[in-house]
Amino acid sequence: MKKVTLLCFLLVFMSCSLSDKDSGIAYYHHEQSDINRILNYSKNHTLAFKNQNDEILNFPIDKISDEYKTRYATGFGFFSPAASYHYFYDNKDINFYSTDTDPYQFNLKYNFYRWPDDYETAKENIYTKQTSSFYAYLDFSLFNGDSYGRVKIDYNKPKSTLTIGNKTYTNVFIFKAKKTTNTRNVTTLYYDEFEGVIGFDDLKNLEWRLISNYN
Repeated sequence: MKKVTLLCFLLVFMSCSLSDKDSGIAYYHHEQSDINRILNYSKNHTLAFKNQNDEILNFPIDKISDEYKTRYATGFGFFSPAASYHYFYDNKDINFYSTDTDPYQFNLKYNFYRWPDDYETAKENIYTKQTSSFYAYLDFSLFNGDSYGRVKIDYNKPKSTLTIGNKTYTNVFIFKAKKTTNTRNVTTLYYDEFEGVIGFDDLKNLEWRLISNYN
């Protein structure tokens, strides 16, 4: 009897999975222009930054999401134990941490995703695909960004050029901290459109520049 019950459960689960997959629910997938801007790292990737005093900070990969496709859900919590599932969207998370300091205080995170322009309408009309846009954020634990500590990458922002050693980066966005503290002491952040963070300056006038971007 238990075997029959288990088999029935598996059949119901499989049918639900298939119906979800083929039900025509809107899926906001990455476009080619998005993919060109999503940083491509392997799971054993390490970033290394060096300052003018020859000090080095290493950032190996802590976590990298394996799949793009994600289901947007709401309603989790004590007062809403049952979740409501909405549209699908593409999302990519990449997390680095510093091996030279407390990893919970000193990390670098990237988040890339495609999201409907009017997500409330998209939530109410999950079978009708709405217009959407590509979003990219970085969160560097030593830098003050927006109210969430993040930095939004605006690809329409003017670009600059930065030379590090023998390499010149020509697609660099420069971000200035809104304020600095003892724990968030980076004043300037340099982000290349296709390479990610390539440098940063801090309150001690130390200029940290990317010297290794390796697997």
